Amino acid sequence: MESVANCIWSYEKDDPAWDDFVGSLPDGHYEQSTCWARVREADGWQSIRLRVERNGKICAGAQILFRKIPWIGKVGYIPYGPCIPAGSDELTNEFVAEVKKKAGLEHWGYVVMNLPAFGHPMVPILKKNGFSPAMKELPPNVLISSTLLIDLSKDLDDIFAGLKSKIRQNIRFGMREGLQMREGAREDIDIFFRLMLITCERRKAQPLYPDVGSFYRFWDSFYAKGRVRLFFIDFQQEPVCSAFCFSFGKVLFLYQFGWSGEHAHLQPSKVLYWKTIEWAKTHGFRYCDFVSVDTEVAKAIEGGLPMTEELQSKYFYGPTILKMSFGGTVVHLPGPYACFPNVFLRIFSCTVLRMIL
Repeated sequence: MESVANCIWSYEKDDPAWDDFVGSLPDGHYEQSTCWARVREADGWQSIRLRVERNGKICAGAQILFRKIPWIGKVGYIPYGPCIPAGSDELTNEFVAEVKKKAGLEHWGYVVMNLPAFGHPMVPILKKNGFSPAMKELPPNVLISSTLLIDLSKDLDDIFAGLKSKIRQNIRFGMREGLQMREGAREDIDIFFRLMLITCERRKAQPLYPDVGSFYRFWDSFYAKGRVRLFFIDFQQEPVCSAFCFSFGKVLFLYQFGWSGEHAHLQPSKVLYWKTIEWAKTHGFRYCDFVSVDTEVAKAIEGGLPMTEELQSKYFYGPTILKMSFGGTVVHLPGPYACFPNVFLRIFSCTVLRMIL
């Protein structure tokens, strides 16, 4: 007979056992780590963790970020969680009940769970417990709805064979012509940031992080435990493109990208993607996560549909086409689900909130 699960609320800023548990899951995400919580403190978020334990070992749970929002009050946000092994419906029910109890006792305006990549089986349980798909207007904004996973359990030659033939040719050509990959260090963050800003300007988009200080905070919080990496592709000792990555648990996440626009004929971005996949494979990671692809463009490609002008005009059209040319599997995320313990907000969530947000 399985032992009784205990729900324990933790306010500790450092929790190595929690980070190790999250990293052990196939879809364990860096945004559920204490490293991420420390970074988000600069944006006004505080954190707590609900640890579900059996025999003194963590078997489920989530890190919850919370802050006060004008007009609404205290809100809780669970990024890429809860962290519950597949098939654990009983644990999911216990977890949801405990979170709702906490939110009610502390008078939270609402709580949002942005489910992890493989969290689709949790959706029916959330709906039975009063959760519904969160409005897009509901803070915090969830930016990623689909991603691309490269399965690194295959042989490296098989992974390379899964790339489109033209991409393989481009990569071989770029490497023959002298493109080289290297790992960067903290002192290289300014170079990466410059390349990222150039890319945003070329795409006519605002950077997700307009201040280089954000990347220094990422580095300082994650690097001590080996959970952040910076890669460069150089040509004749000149940094051409770069990727800022989180190396958490079983997954290497290609978080942010930058390219100077120089030496386009050498296809440096394609070489960077491939060499990053190669690095992740040789260092024992299970997946390489390309972090974001456009959902509508990806579904059109999956369905063999024509690329309309509307799809081609999307901001992330080009990056999505490039990423999907590397093979892999598109994962459409379950998305965010919200619950309103506050009766007033629950009743007027579809009317009043849309007016004030």
